[in-house]
Amino acid sequence: MRLIKAILFCLLIPVLAPACAAPASSVAARSGHVVASTRQTVGGKTVTIVSELWFTTNRCRVVTRQSDAPVETQLFDGQAMYRWTHGAKSGHTWHPAGLRVVPDIVQPLLAGTTLPGRKRAGTGTVAGTRCAVYDGTRKARAGQDWWKGTLRLRIWESLDRRFPCVLRAEGKDSAGNQIVSEVTKLSLNTPIPDHLFRPPGNVAFFPPARVRSGWRVAGGPIPMAGTVAVHLADGISNANAAKGRKSVVFEKRHYALDPQALATRSDLEEVRMETHYQNGVPKGPALALYFRAEACKRVARAAGKARGRYLVILLGGKPVSVTRITAPWIEETQRFVIAGRSGDEVSQMANYLVKVPAPRKQ
Repeated sequence: MRLIKAILFCLLIPVLAPACAAPASSVAARSGHVVASTRQTVGGKTVTIVSELWFTTNRCRVVTRQSDAPVETQLFDGQAMYRWTHGAKSGHTWHPAGLRVVPDIVQPLLAGTTLPGRKRAGTGTVAGTRCAVYDGTRKARAGQDWWKGTLRLRIWESLDRRFPCVLRAEGKDSAGNQIVSEVTKLSLNTPIPDHLFRPPGNVAFFPPARVRSGWRVAGGPIPMAGTVAVHLADGISNANAAKGRKSVVFEKRHYALDPQALATRSDLEEVRMETHYQNGVPKGPALALYFRAEACKRVARAAGKARGRYLVILLGGKPVSVTRITAPWIEETQRFVIAGRSGDEVSQMANYLVKVPAPRKQ
């Protein structure tokens, strides 16, 4: 979700290693107000972002200001997520099933971050909070990171267990690209006005636009064939551990499927051949399955309660996609992608789903 990405960007988490989740018991803050500022210079061009976050155990709001761009607000009121820009008459809304504010939005900040090979450089204070200071480096990944070569970093990590995150970070590479990110205001367990968690009445909210790209393989005027099923599943050591459930093998790992499918071919609207992107880079062909809205809500609500389990897509009874469920599932998501395969494999799956008309009698 863009809300989480905005918060993480402003605290410099993207340029560091992924956070290691802290135990829930260590997150004592029940509410908070955070202001964070990021100044990033790449290729001589500087962008400044300031984000302001208010949160409780079940609601949150973040306002993001980026240089001359319109001010963007994102809000979760306990049921729906809203996003709009200042002065706009319309915005977007969607329903993240099973979203938990502290673990899914706030805790990625509170969990802190690890910097491989970092060395302790002393202590300091940021936003009135005592911090441990560390030095370290990160190597750029080709086509994925904004810096070149090696990024030299210094981070200030909070020692307050109520907010154990990186409160300040400075990074610079040999080409002069640099970033400074800092929490400038931090208030925990403070009363948050209810009106901050209500969407504006003068903005009309609509589901995000659904653009279906590529070319249609099946659905609509093209009859569909074959069997399709989406199941929740558990990872198991071998077929014997399935305990009576159907088991499948995907990429040398075993999975035990729940007996009842969450969606089948009768719930499928259409299938398209599209391009699979990763970090904005085209990675190859993909088969996109578009299910009806009610089936998508059913999958989302089940997945929202199934963290750590897997979502398995079967074609003809064989697994073609396995996804570990680690985050809330948006009810409005209609696109299920089968990717990471060769072009020939994707084409074979596409052909399987197309019903070939019987030849005419002469």
